[in-house]
Amino acid sequence: MQALRALPLAALILVAPAARACDVALMLAIDVSGSIDPGEYRIQMDGTANALSDPEVAEALSAAQARIA
Repeated sequence: MQALRALPLAALILVAPAARACDVALMLAIDVSGSIDPGEYRIQMDGTANALSDPEVAEALSAAQARIA
């Protein structure tokens, strides 16, 4: 019975990939709740587009060695 309890933990240990560092940690969040009107939604979309098209961000995302999380 103890072996059965240990099985999920063993499976997790064997299957879990090794943790690796990333070069870019990027989080995108958009509020799509009912409290957002079309103008506020447009501001969010424009801000996201501007951020992603910023030369420094674009360079970080397109760098060959970049690992993105």
